[in-house]
Amino acid sequence: MRGVASRSTALQSEAADASGVSGSPFDDESIDSGEAGRDYRVAPMTIGLRASAVTFVSEVQPENPPVQTASGDRDDSRTDSEDKRSQSVLTDKLTVPVGKQQIQLTAKVRFTELEAIQAETGLSADELHRYEPEPWAAWRASNHYAPFDPARGIHLRFLLGENEGLAILGTPRWPLAWQVLSYDDECKAEAILQAYHLLNVHARRRLKLDGITDVTVQGNDGLEEDWAELEQAMGMEIFGVDGPVYDENFTAFGLALGSLDPRGETLNLARSIQQKPSLLAMAPWGEAGFILSVCVCMFLVLQDHAAGLRSQLGQVQRQTGGVTWANGRSAQQLEQELDLLRREVSPMIKYLKRELHFSRAMDSVATELPAATWLVSVNGGDHVWRRSPNKSLGERYLQIEAGAPSRQPGMAPPEINDAVRALESNTYMKKVLPRVKLTDVNWRQRAGSGFTVFSVLSSSKE
Repeated sequence: MRGVASRSTALQSEAADASGVSGSPFDDESIDSGEAGRDYRVAPMTIGLRASAVTFVSEVQPENPPVQTASGDRDDSRTDSEDKRSQSVLTDKLTVPVGKQQIQLTAKVRFTELEAIQAETGLSADELHRYEPEPWAAWRASNHYAPFDPARGIHLRFLLGENEGLAILGTPRWPLAWQVLSYDDECKAEAILQAYHLLNVHARRRLKLDGITDVTVQGNDGLEEDWAELEQAMGMEIFGVDGPVYDENFTAFGLALGSLDPRGETLNLARSIQQKPSLLAMAPWGEAGFILSVCVCMFLVLQDHAAGLRSQLGQVQRQTGGVTWANGRSAQQLEQELDLLRREVSPMIKYLKRELHFSRAMDSVATELPAATWLVSVNGGDHVWRRSPNKSLGERYLQIEAGAPSRQPGMAPPEINDAVRALESNTYMKKVLPRVKLTDVNWRQRAGSGFTVFSVLSSSKE
């Protein structure tokens, strides 16, 4: 076994008595001072019931569980003997998720066990206290000293004392089953091995789990045999973890931890006979106070932000009122005037931009046309319509009609192709009128010499 448990001295609950109560209900100083006649209200406590007095069953939650009758309601169909028998045995159930399935934990105890504890300690079975099996408290204390690793799956932890111990099967949040161990030095390994096989069969057959995936030992790890032999018999590796030996102080410490966490999900075997808590006791005052404090902080921050915005608005209004050209006009009036100016200036900007485009396009045409060609006509505009009135060639266009000499009859002059390619590669034409295509070619003859007239159309991308 690797990682043998260290004997760390942790804080123990010195107020625990033989019954496993996590704390004392009496204040010795108040009794000595002559105030014993007062009715003292005991702080909430977790009271442990010995494992032999509790019947604990864990099984897979049925798909259609029977409807449970409320603890305070009386079923008229039940006989008096059944009613007495139900009052003599107290039951509590807790359904916990394990992987993709639900497991139901059920614990039962006779009412006489609670009466014995109440008579011994003077405690009442009111809503303040919680009665749970001592192995549950031992599991809680063990998890405190050596937390379970959630990634390792279903755990089996042995809590070992001098001549007694516990084998607890559980998850990092809940114990699922346990086995009480009683042994001496000679049969200690046999008791551990037997508990492993029993709980492993329970995990597979009753709980429908994949079995035990992690085995740890806490407390008195002394063993006459070698731990390697026990690992070989189990077929699993055993790890030692930190924590004290298992005894009454160990259990009392777990009960004290349970009192510090009264809202933790656990069994309460006195739940059916306890008084229902009042609405004031059930109210989440801590959460309500936190939400109220958050709302107050948000209100103060927003109020400060609104005050800053009002101050900035007043400053802007004073600055606007002090400007001479504004003539005391408000911000809305200035915005209306700005809109009117935009409506007047926008057509002018569009017209100048259009004229500039055409002038620079003409400059590009004069630069890019081959030397042997001549310009016949230039036509430009904002729209070129096809036969269908719903189809246009773009917002702007430039149509060029040029001529080129025909050196051979029936052959197109090479200057036509050169002119189209030159206009397509021009830098400015790519930005303004990038679509350049040849639209028409005509052969003509004058004074005995032939020439060709061609048309080139440049338009925008739209």
